[in-house]
Amino acid sequence: MIIPKEIDNNEPLLRAVSAPSCLDGENRATHLAFRLRNNEKDLSLSRLLYEELRLFLKRSFRINFKFLSLKDAPSGAVELNAGEINGLDDHIVLRATPHKTLVAHASIFFKNEDGTNFIGKNTTDPVDSSILGYELALASIVRKVYDKDGKVIWPIAKSMAEEKNAG
Repeated sequence: MIIPKEIDNNEPLLRAVSAPSCLDGENRATHLAFRLRNNEKDLSLSRLLYEELRLFLKRSFRINFKFLSLKDAPSGAVELNAGEINGLDDHIVLRATPHKTLVAHASIFFKNEDGTNFIGKNTTDPVDSSILGYELALASIVRKVYDKDGKVIWPIAKSMAEEKNAG
């Protein structure tokens, strides 16, 4: 399969998360869902159109990353929309970054005023990179949160009774 280098604005993207740090009490993504993991220089995503959710989750549970707290464990993924990422800020750059083993890979970079990467090579977690995480979380661009089995855990669909009472 040939995967286009251009990321369409309607394309869904996935980021692996751990819990409890990356999700709040209502299973919404926190800014920590977008924290750089060990040895990341960009925010790593997968293009859902080209990698099945279940395969992404299986692969993400094998990734050896430093958890945010001792209680954290891989818990699933958050789904984002490419167009909403692109529309956030001129300093946020989303691009396809495929390599040999991850052909459906994409990255989010944060750029300085001069166009250079704000998040530098081999950065593990600079204080300034937290700006990107907060911006992504505060913009409420997370569309769905999946558990480790691929079941949507946020947003929770309203029951028919709740919808009937609301109407």
